Amino acid sequence: MVQGSLTTIGSSTDTTIKSGEFMCIIVRSCPLLESVSLPATPHTMDDTVFTELGNRRYLRSLCIQDDGCLVTPRGFSELFKSTTSLEHFAIITTKNALTPGMITDDHLTAISTYQKLKRLNITNAKQLTRKGLNMLVTGMRNSNLEHLRLHNIRCITSTWIEDLASIRKLAVLDLNIPPGSPHLDRTSAVHSLFDKRVDRAHTLCVKIAMAAGGIWPVSDSVMFFSDSYKSSMANQMLALMNSFQHRYNMAP
Repeated sequence: MVQGSLTTIGSSTDTTIKSGEFMCIIVRSCPLLESVSLPATPHTMDDTVFTELGNRRYLRSLCIQDDGCLVTPRGFSELFKSTTSLEHFAIITTKNALTPGMITDDHLTAISTYQKLKRLNITNAKQLTRKGLNMLVTGMRNSNLEHLRLHNIRCITSTWIEDLASIRKLAVLDLNIPPGSPHLDRTSAVHSLFDKRVDRAHTLCVKIAMAAGGIWPVSDSVMFFSDSYKSSMANQMLALMNSFQHRYNMAP
């Protein structure tokens, strides 16, 4: 049985976990717990487990491989209401899961209330809508969020990418757009994002992969860096300054 000095619960521990109740016992016995990375089924992960994880004062990383687990928005709310040190949170729905993934707009709303999160990874969440993504942006504007990774999310639009400019500390944006998503002009959207950034003291790196449909889907990936981009506004100001300089030099 794991005891109090354990700081990490990983996939090797999962073979001994048969129920959410047993998982709660394990979490309670590890007051120094810092990292959890586990496959999660309806039997091993629920609201009570998330509530217990929120009480681990040293927990910094939580990665759940969602294989049909049943954590509700209430469970997310309990986690983010109680935790004080969590910095990395990931929910990755496995492709062989029989459900569309547990993450809904209400789950994102719960996440957006927690301002200390630095890294967020959500993959294969088929229930998300633009409403949920908009709530995430609104809630995270003044948060510590630096790294946002959203893969295989269909509702991402150019306008939403531009709106990410309001998240002040965002430094890495990693998107994977699946087939069947709304039309997205990557270059235009990212340039608008760079133009609208509230805080330009640090570089923002954006990676957007777009998967083509077909029997053998191919992902086309493009990267952008804010420090190598000269905004349209900057170009306009430079032209205006050059115009005034020219007029001044030509004056009698």
